[in-house]
Amino acid sequence: MILLVVIFALLSSAFYGGAAVLQHYASEQTPPELSLRPKLLIELFKYPSWLFGNLFDILGFVFQFLALRFGALSLVEPILVSSLVFAIPVASLIRKKVPSLNDFVAAILTCSGLAIFLTVARPHQSKTVPHLPAWVLLTVIIAVVVSVLVLVSYKKQPRIKALILSAASGFALGYLAASTELVGHETKHGILHTLTTVGPYALVVSGIVVLLLIQSAYQLGEIRFTLPILTVLQPLVAMSIGIAMFHDRINVKGMGHMAPIVEIAGLIIMCVSVIYLSRQEDLSSH
Repeated sequence: MILLVVIFALLSSAFYGGAAVLQHYASEQTPPELSLRPKLLIELFKYPSWLFGNLFDILGFVFQFLALRFGALSLVEPILVSSLVFAIPVASLIRKKVPSLNDFVAAILTCSGLAIFLTVARPHQSKTVPHLPAWVLLTVIIAVVVSVLVLVSYKKQPRIKALILSAASGFALGYLAASTELVGHETKHGILHTLTTVGPYALVVSGIVVLLLIQSAYQLGEIRFTLPILTVLQPLVAMSIGIAMFHDRINVKGMGHMAPIVEIAGLIIMCVSVIYLSRQEDLSSH
C-alpha cells in the first residue's frame, strides 16, 4: 500500500510541477492591478496555457487525493516537494533549452534529502479524524496567518509582495492538503456522510483562496523566487497539521535516538536543494 501511495504522490507532484510553469506563463501577462482580485481569474481564462495548467492541477489534485486517501499527510506532502524537479523539464520544453548539469545535481540532492527523511521517519497514517472544535480552531489560525500576510503585502514592491503572497499561499496550501486528507477519511463512510461534514466545504473555499493567492504571486514575481516558498512551506505546514491533528506517527527513536537529527537533516537537504534548483534554472518561458 505504501508503494501505491508513493506512486500516486509522485504522479501528483509531476502534474503540479507542470501546472506551475504553465500558470505562471499566463499570470505574468496579466495587468498587475488585478492582483488579489477575483477579476484576475476571469482574465486568465483567456490564456490557453492557464487552462492547460488548471487541467494539470486537477489531475495533480486527483492523484494527491488518492495518495491521502490511503497514506498519511506526513508521507505524501514531502513527496510533493519534487514538483519543482518535474517543473524543470516542462520549462525546458517550453524554452527549447536542455537543463544544465547543476539542475540535475540539485534535483538528485532534492530527491536524496526526501529519501533520507522518508526512510528514517517512516510516516504512518492513523485513523484519527479531528473533532469539529479543533478543526475550527485550525481554520481560524490559518485564516489569521494568511490574512495578516495579505495585509502586509499591500503597498509593497512587486517582488516583495510576490514573496509574501507566496508565503500566504504556502500556509493555505498546507490547509488545503489537510482538508483533502479530512475528506479522504470521511469518504470511507460514504458520500452522503461526507457531505454532512465540514471537509468538502473547507476544501472548496480553501481551493478558491489558494488559486487566487498563487496566481497573484505568479503575476507579480519570477517563478524562481515564488515557487520555492510554496514548495517548501506547503509540506511543512501540512506535516505539522498531520502530526498535531491527525496524529500521524513518525519514527523518533531509531538509530540510537538519532532519528530526529537525521530526519531534520534530510528535510534541510531537500529544502536547500529546492531553493538552489529554482535559482539556477530560469523556470519562466522567457
